[in-house]
Amino acid sequence: LQKTNLDKAYPILALPYSTDQGRPARQPTCMFRSCLAMTECGVTGFDAWVPMMHDDPFYAIISGFDPDDIPGVGTFYDFQDRLLKRLRQPRTIQRRPFRRRTRRDKAEHHKDKNDLRPHRNIVNRLADRLLARPSKAPALSDALKGIADFSTLPDYQQTLQAIFYACFVSRSVDLKLIDLHNLYVAGDGTKLPTWANPHGKKLCTCS
Repeated sequence: LQKTNLDKAYPILALPYSTDQGRPARQPTCMFRSCLAMTECGVTGFDAWVPMMHDDPFYAIISGFDPDDIPGVGTFYDFQDRLLKRLRQPRTIQRRPFRRRTRRDKAEHHKDKNDLRPHRNIVNRLADRLLARPSKAPALSDALKGIADFSTLPDYQQTLQAIFYACFVSRSVDLKLIDLHNLYVAGDGTKLPTWANPHGKKLCTCS
């Protein structure tokens, strides 16, 4: 985390924010760095992470925040929704109004229960949803070279892939840790197609 430079991700992280409306936003790179620190510390929710930064200033400092000016839980949820391009929804659980139950005859109840209409057009809706999915993910070699077309991926995956390439892959290429002309990559578990076989036999000595 100390050696991670998120400056190249600033244009991507700042894009969801308006520059001429509302109050000034928190530094998006600090918000993203705080999310990385939260993950490295094994914390899975902002509700627990924000109190940890208040209790121990160390976590706020590694995130890039002033210990006396730490963002609230709602600010992190807002950043998450903007980053993943999700519609903001209220986090509070709406209580259902109390409804007094009326006594009904058991025979009438079972009659209504057995007279339910079958669900219609379920197969058609499932087929439309599957057909709307992207047919092919970008090739792994194109993604590493920075020429992959991520437009077929969902919006949030496009954003995360762009951040990953800008901050980590391109930096590794600059440091010559990755040679694009002599490269062997194992992409198991990623969104990109690979030749991985779960029934194959491991031949390498890596862990």
